[in-house]
Order: sequence, then structure tokens, then C-alpha cells
Amino acid sequence: MRHRRRANRLLRIRRLGACAASLSLAGVLVACADEPAPEAEEHSGWISTVADGQQELNYQSSSPLTTTNAGSITGSSTAAQQLSARLYPGVYVPGPHGQLIQNSDLISVRFLPDIKPQVIYTISEDAQYSDGAPITCTDFLLAYTAGVMPELFSSQLPLMQHVDEFECQPGAARFSVKFKEGAGKRWRELFSPGTVLPAHAIASRAGMSLTELHQALKDRDVEKLSEPARIWSEAFALDNFDPLLQVSAGPFLLDHVSDEGAAILARNEAYYGDDAQLASLAVWPARADSGKLLEQDYLDIADISQVNADWLDRNAAGANFTIQPQVGELTDALLLAETGIFAEPGSRQAFAACIDQGEVAETSSRVSGVEVGPVLWQSIEHEDPVRHHLRDISEPHAGVDIAKARELAGQTIRVGYRGQDKRLAAMVETIAQRCLEAGIEVVDAAQAETTAQDLYIDDVDTAGDGSVAEDSAEEATKQSGGDQPGESRKIDAYLGAVYPPNLDARAAVHISGIDALRRAESAMWEEVSMIPLAAQPRVFVINRDVTSAVPYTGESAIGWNMDRWQKTG
Repeated sequence: MRHRRRANRLLRIRRLGACAASLSLAGVLVACADEPAPEAEEHSGWISTVADGQQELNYQSSSPLTTTNAGSITGSSTAAQQLSARLYPGVYVPGPHGQLIQNSDLISVRFLPDIKPQVIYTISEDAQYSDGAPITCTDFLLAYTAGVMPELFSSQLPLMQHVDEFECQPGAARFSVKFKEGAGKRWRELFSPGTVLPAHAIASRAGMSLTELHQALKDRDVEKLSEPARIWSEAFALDNFDPLLQVSAGPFLLDHVSDEGAAILARNEAYYGDDAQLASLAVWPARADSGKLLEQDYLDIADISQVNADWLDRNAAGANFTIQPQVGELTDALLLAETGIFAEPGSRQAFAACIDQGEVAETSSRVSGVEVGPVLWQSIEHEDPVRHHLRDISEPHAGVDIAKARELAGQTIRVGYRGQDKRLAAMVETIAQRCLEAGIEVVDAAQAETTAQDLYIDDVDTAGDGSVAEDSAEEATKQSGGDQPGESRKIDAYLGAVYPPNLDARAAVHISGIDALRRAESAMWEEVSMIPLAAQPRVFVINRDVTSAVPYTGESAIGWNMDRWQKTG
């Protein structure tokens, strides 16, 4: 009741603030009643209250902080969960030792095993967004639909394709999911952190009622879902932050994004669970100058990939940091386009044949200072014990086969990754040197904001005569941060850290049976949509005055429990 009374009070305040903002921005008189908006079509937002530089704690993530939607291709490839896990909590929260902890503040869960397993969900009566709108099963229906319509939503939620039936009534707190026969082993991962977004806010932005959106989702109406899908995949970007869209369901809300690209979080006073310990927190992108942040006393926790970072002198007077290197749970891998050079599986197989995972792992270890091993399996986490059942399938792909690779001789392959990363650049160089022996030119095409979404864009926007249009050239130059005019952001392969079960519906089968897993691994090596390389190295730099910061190397990273962080010094 304490949270509900406080939320109602804040909601009234925020509605007044939203009304004042609309008067100021629109320049017209608008009547603002202190009552719930029908279908949340005019849901309230808030006015930024946290000044830049005044945060209680500063955390530099290893993510570029491009979006808060972890279920999109962009979010999945840029570790969006590092920010969004405590804005849009999952049904289960991943813990630092790989355990999955049920988020009982949000939802209760009942699993019914059967040939077609079923899960019954009941959303907490108090669960609401930061604008006061209730969390309903439509929010989960939206995540499910995005996952089963990946082309429309540009989503990366393959586990949703294991669902056979999704039963949900508009506005209901109770809903159920029934899996396909033999599926459902990973049911706890179904609605993971950062993937269940506010359907009411998306409906409002699309000019629809929530009921209309619900029906369109249920019908999978491509025409009616076109605009909601675009909003879902694109409008949660941080470079165009929309506070009325990005309402929070977690202990923090995203107050604003600073001019320097920091996501400024504030305690969500409407949260239905335990309050965040910090009133405010700055989350800095990986591209931020760590040395400058440290010099300005804007760095308390950093998630990096090099033990001997040139900006940190652990022996300097007053140094108050611990450095914790770890072999991460994620796998550094190449995601391949399935168009252009790689339109045919044979071409993807040929490229894989000129990559030596052992050499790439040695390069990553040398640059990072963390000893990581090569990875040869596509369907599981690199340390999963069942990998021993896959060795006869995966190990033939170790080393190189120059004769096979020569099928791509004369081709140029553009490899992208999140720019300004010395370790990833060195890994691409190692790949390039080996592939050159087969006559394949591998080009480092990384730009500051490259994501896996760049695998899906057109090669170049062209004018009618086949030349690059002037505006396209100007945009390409702008996006590349000053690369050659007209250079496309299109890439053939993307290098980044991945969690394999989030990439392919077959990978998510796990051990519904060893035979099924072996079939999945064999099929994935036939198609080669991904080339695993090595375990991801992680290094956590933590101020000794910060408590409850527990390193975790999965998708949510050390921020998995950032609402428990405190700073004593």
C-alpha cells in the first residue's frame, strides 16, 4: 500500500508536469484533468529532475548504449541489457553464478510440465509503469509477437518461436503460454530483462488505443502492426530519447540522456518493489573517455576488456579500485549476413574455413590480459558441460582449410564491430592475415556506432544512374564519423559477444535431448549464420567504497543488481 499511495501522489504531480510541458511546447491551451487517460493515449511522463554531474554513482558499461530495447537486433548486439535490465525487469533475473531468480515483485509463475509444457503467469496487482499505467499481459503479448514476427519487428527473440499458444485477454493480469511439443526447457528465459516494453506507450505513439494494438498483435496484422513495430524496434534509441515512450517498469527510470551520451537514471518512485538504494546513477557508454571520467571523479565502476588499461594506474597515490579479470559467459563470435557475398551457405562455410579460433583466442588473450580459450560450438554457452557431446561435430571446424576457403578467393569481406575497441580490431586483423592466404580480403569496417543491424541494410543508396546520391553520401559520411563520402554502413559480418540461445530457435532447445542438440549443432554448422571464436574476456574496475556491486559476465553484466548498489565514501 505504501508504494501505491506514493505512486498515486507522484502520478498527479507528473500529470501536472506533463500538462505544463505540453502547453509550453505546443503553444496552445490544453485541458488537463486529474484522472486516468482512457487507454493511456495521453499517458503522463515526467520532467527531468537530475542535473548532469550530480549523480551519486557513475558506472561505465561495456555497451555503446544505443537503445533500451534488448529484444531488438540492435539491442541484442550491443548489450542493451546492461542498461535496461533494471528499467524493464524480466520474469526471471539472472544472478552472478548463472542462477535465475524469479522476479516475484512483478509476477508469479506456475509451470505445468507435459508433452506441451504450459506456463501460467499472474502479474502482481501493484505492478505498474512509472507513468502509473498498469502492467498487463498485452505487454508480454507484444514481446511474444515481436519474437515470432522478426522480419517486421527487427527482433532477436528466437525463443518465442518455441511457443505454440499465447492466451491473453486485453488488460488482463493473468495469461498463459503453451510450448510446442518437446520444447519449453528454457521457459525461465522466455521474457528476459529488457524485452518486455510498455505496450500502452507504443500504442499511444502509433495513434492507436491499447485495445486496438492488442487485437492487431493477436491477429498478427502486418498492416496495422507496421507502425507499432517500427516504434518498438527504433524509437527506444537513446540518441532520440522520448520520456513519454520510455516509461519504466523497474526500480530506476531513465530521466534523460546527457550531451555526453550518459544515461541518467533516477529512482522510480512509482516502483512496486523495494526502492533503489541510489537516488540517481549515471551509466556511461563504452566510448566515453575513461581517463577523463576518472579525472573528474565520474567513475566508480567500469566494465572493460583489458587488465592493463592505460588510463588506470593502480599504484597511484589515492588509488581506490579493485580490478577483477574474469573469463566471461558470453562468446565472441562473427554474425554473418545472409545476403550479398554470403547469400549461399557454401560461401559462409568457405569463410569459416579460413578462421583459426585458436589464433583469434590467443590474440584476444594477449590484448586483454585475460586468458580465454577458443570456442567451436554454436548452440550452447561455451562452458556448458554438454559441449562434450558435440565435439565430433564441432572440432572438425577447428583450424583452417585453405582449399575450402579459396572458394571465396578474390572477394572482399567487410567486418564491423563496435568501433574504438583495440581488442576487437586486433582479432579482425588476425582473421584478415589468415584469410589472405586463401585470396580473401577481410576489411575492418568498424564505425563508432556499428551494430548487427548493419548486416541487414542495403549496400548503398543509389541514384537512378547507379551513382551514389548526394544526400546518401552525406548521410553515410555523417554516420561513419568522417569516413570516405558515400561509404556504406553495410557490413558482411559483425563481431561481438553473444549468448547463443538468443540467436537461433534451434540453439534454444538445449538438452530437450542430446540427439536434438546434436541435430541443432550439425544444422547450424551447415548454415553457418554465426562463427564462434573465443570466450569473451571481462575486467571489472570497482571503487572500494561501492558496496553490493557483484561482478556478473552474462548479458546484464555487473549492473544486474544496480538498484542494490551503495557508495559509502
